[in-house]
Amino acid sequence: MKSLPIAAALLAAACLTGCAANSIAPEARGQSSAFESFSFRRIGTEGGDCLYVRGDGRGFCQTVRLDERDNRIEQRYSLNLNQWEMDRLTELLTIYDVFRMRLAGEPAPRRSAVTTIAVTSPLGRNELEGNDYEPHGGFQALRIQLREYIHEVAERRTPIRTGRFEEDWRPADF
Repeated sequence: MKSLPIAAALLAAACLTGCAANSIAPEARGQSSAFESFSFRRIGTEGGDCLYVRGDGRGFCQTVRLDERDNRIEQRYSLNLNQWEMDRLTELLTIYDVFRMRLAGEPAPRRSAVTTIAVTSPLGRNELEGNDYEPHGGFQALRIQLREYIHEVAERRTPIRTGRFEEDWRPADF
């Protein structure tokens, strides 16, 4: 089963970065989803990825790449995540303790892509903004894992839109 090696790798990464796997708030344990909404956005000059998910599994993701003329082209997907996909996303947010993560806020080199993560739970909202040079190891590991997750989710779906990247597009309520 694919999720067992992934979970083991995530736990190992969490231990290496100092994030405890059981650091989820006690109030959130045992819930089907520990978040009300989650967004991830990392778009640079070379492309990137976005993910917007509500606690019920509905949302959108985007994958952005450069075409042969260096135009950013997006594929946008409507999501209704199944239980395994929701469990995996919740696991990532829990292992890396996104609910309480804080970043150093180091300035980024001029052309570095900025990653924004926002999570809303019944206990409040945490918004993070970092770059590829952010020293928080858990943030970097989470950024990499989320990008892989987005591509895995997108592979199982048909795009609802393909075309030039719409920089300002966001789903309502995110």
